[in-house]
Amino acid sequence: MSEYDDDLERRVRASLDTHAGKVDTTVALRIDRPHSRRQRWLALGAVAAVVVAIAAITVPVVVLDDHGRSPERPAAVDVPAQWRTEYWHDISVQVPAGWAWGAGPLSRDRDLTRCGGPRVGTPYVGRPIYQSDVCVLERLAPAATAPYVWLDAPVEPGTVDLPNGYVQDTVEVDADGTTVTVGSDDSALRARVLASVSSQRLCPSTIDPDDPNLVHMPIDGTGELESFHLCAYSPDSDDAYELVYGRVLESRSYDAFREASDDAPAGSARCKAPPGLVVLTATSDDLYGDEPVTRTWVADVGCGLLTSTAGQLRLTERAIDTWADQGLRSTLPAFIGWQG
Repeated sequence: MSEYDDDLERRVRASLDTHAGKVDTTVALRIDRPHSRRQRWLALGAVAAVVVAIAAITVPVVVLDDHGRSPERPAAVDVPAQWRTEYWHDISVQVPAGWAWGAGPLSRDRDLTRCGGPRVGTPYVGRPIYQSDVCVLERLAPAATAPYVWLDAPVEPGTVDLPNGYVQDTVEVDADGTTVTVGSDDSALRARVLASVSSQRLCPSTIDPDDPNLVHMPIDGTGELESFHLCAYSPDSDDAYELVYGRVLESRSYDAFREASDDAPAGSARCKAPPGLVVLTATSDDLYGDEPVTRTWVADVGCGLLTSTAGQLRLTERAIDTWADQGLRSTLPAFIGWQG
């Protein structure tokens, strides 16, 4: 550990002693040094979330890395298999794997505005996106009937008591004001979710769609597949493409995707469609060196194009089905369609 890591760990343990006098602080902590000022704010915000959560209830937690593996250092308990990782801009958070995806709050005056599902009573993770032409207004403290996690909701940090025994906790996790909100009648669940908030390293948080280096394909030297994942992007108000979804894929998805893309015809199109770019990245062993070989494809879902260094192919439904799960289809505007 560096001096920065040692100092941060000392502050974490001191905070635990201050805010949770009887909490066992012998749990092994893994703290990765942030690489930038923005990530340092994010790390401190996540630490604050842990302190707040543990002050309320003691829960053993282990945080997985971006590929779902446990950290090398020992942890209190194994994370149950029914948890999944959600990605948004610079952050990641773990939620129960069986939760649905849906729309989170978009704006706040007196009420919160939410446009889309899921159905009432369904636990879900919500992003500030339009899923419907019909928006509903909800009071800042709605009568929740199922637990939820909101990413980047316009909610002030703090705790709100809700009807039905629910409590809503909101933490600010970076210098830009990104928030994570969790509502539930289970304090252990809220603590577990907030303790998992961290800086994500699976995907670049922003991309330039015109960057010629976005698509990369080595000529030869690729060996056995190590990993395959997707990063989905949508333009923000400044037309920069920001990460809205990410997912680690299985090797069988890669095999099916390559087979589908090899059979796809050439494609070219000029179209105006709901935006949505998916960057697919495969990392493999290098047959001629020690560094991994990385290959990337860019799928323009709205215009139905798949781009590699070999040119443009038609993005077929067969290819899409190899990597597009319900979470992606519920998040990317190109899958949702025009709203207006």
